[in-house]
Amino acid sequence: MKPLTPNQLSNSYRNKFGSLYPFTETSLLKVATLSLGNCRRFKRCLTRLVEYWQLRQEHQKLIDEEMIIAAISTGCLTNELNLETLFPRQQKFASKAVEIILELSMHGPQHQTALGKTVDLHPYEMTRLLEDLSPYVIQRQNGKAKIVVLADNAGGP
Repeated sequence: MKPLTPNQLSNSYRNKFGSLYPFTETSLLKVATLSLGNCRRFKRCLTRLVEYWQLRQEHQKLIDEEMIIAAISTGCLTNELNLETLFPRQQKFASKAVEIILELSMHGPQHQTALGKTVDLHPYEMTRLLEDLSPYVIQRQNGKAKIVVLADNAGGP
């Protein structure tokens, strides 16, 4: 079964509920991107965000990127994406992998070196981490510099 695209997940939400409320279009696409094409993961993330939104009693404000980052923790995504199995001996890499996924989903494609600096990894660590993630989540665009993007067909490990 092939993972869905962020647009397909976003459209499924819109079709089911008739609108994007309480999300903005951008925030719903970000959540869809974070779910890596998995419908169940998308639903769990949406549920977590709506519960967070209700607890914070911010009903006058739509769910935005700041709220996504606050509500969906690194630990939550590490468990959700099952990254402990990909990095059984190095939990640091599992949490850094989540940071990379969050960074790419929020800010789009980036050069590998710049992304490594953002998540505070040495170049050799960044290369190794991306090698492990590449079949599942990350794809590289070759050019003069290595650019890293979330894979279109990312389903997670």
